[in-house]
Amino acid sequence: MYRFPSSLLLGIVLSVLFVPYKSLSAAPAGVTFDQSAPEVICYQFVEVTLRVDKPDVSNPFTDVTVEGQFALPGAQPVSVDGFCDSADGSLFRIRFMPTKAGDYDYSVTYRRGAHEVAHKGRFTARKGNRPGLLRVDREHPFHFIYEGTGEHFFWNSTTTY
Repeated sequence: MYRFPSSLLLGIVLSVLFVPYKSLSAAPAGVTFDQSAPEVICYQFVEVTLRVDKPDVSNPFTDVTVEGQFALPGAQPVSVDGFCDSADGSLFRIRFMPTKAGDYDYSVTYRRGAHEVAHKGRFTARKGNRPGLLRVDREHPFHFIYEGTGEHFFWNSTTTY
């Protein structure tokens, strides 16, 4: 008859006894999703807030993932990672900044281990007068332009390192 080595048996018993209580639970009580606005201007953020009822995770910054897919109809979706915005794991956010006008469809997934909660939504991005992201000017590689308006960006500073 085979006998377990006493050190192996002791290791198994200790690992079972000292597992944190929070990691034994299966899933949070519930996850709700709130969208910041039904309509935004291009180069303005739309934010989806996830609220977790009775969070039960030891470290929400590493044990939970929030992922999103944002796309115009017929276009390739853009993948976006969300982030934890509270130490207890009760609040997560994901932000997306549309660069083109149109009706965007999105899906956001809260994932903790094998537990997943998904949400789908829609918002509209309208053309506006926001300058947009700063990009390198293709004609003059040592200069910058605003992506949204094409205007040149002039940096007026005396110190650069």
